[in-house]
Amino acid sequence: MIVKICGLVEAENLSEADLLGVQFLGRIFHAPSPRDVANRAAANTDTAQVGVFVNATTPLIMKMVEKHGFSTVQLHGSESINQLKELKAKGLKIIKAISVGETLPTSSVEEYVPHCDYFLFDTKGKNAGGNGVLFNWDLLKEYSQTTPFLLSGGIGPVNAEQIKRISHTAFAGVDLNSGFEISPGIKNIELLKAFLHEIR
Repeated sequence: MIVKICGLVEAENLSEADLLGVQFLGRIFHAPSPRDVANRAAANTDTAQVGVFVNATTPLIMKMVEKHGFSTVQLHGSESINQLKELKAKGLKIIKAISVGETLPTSSVEEYVPHCDYFLFDTKGKNAGGNGVLFNWDLLKEYSQTTPFLLSGGIGPVNAEQIKRISHTAFAGVDLNSGFEISPGIKNIELLKAFLHEIR
């Protein structure tokens, strides 16, 4: 199972998360977020880092890609198909976040399918992400595409058993953020260790 720990801010916390054996560490580049790292220095990790952007321009994304050495970017806004094509043409892998409310927006999902490597289903809320709320996971039954997806939105330690019961063939893993925080951007490493042990 793929695990992405997202919204890491401080260098020491990032280094601790780097030792957990997950697949991705997410760095957020979105000024309204308390987890924004746009003005922070690049950090070296053995774990692949993912740049998370919300309606950013392609030149800005590429500037951060070059500074931080990202090979994967997560687009968490209403980015156009043309922008995904541009970024794919530059050799990047794309995680496209889809906000889920009372229904799964299947038409939007279908439009993005040819242009992304993963979907990330997150809870629709007042913020682009990090709202700390689960959506109705029964809606995943409506997803009929083969593009793998990550599950996000308020996942915490109490959800381990529920995650292990997901049987959807396209379910690839989870994105962990606010449910494992001491404060915005600072992860509780011991909670993460226990959770990872349980889901593995």
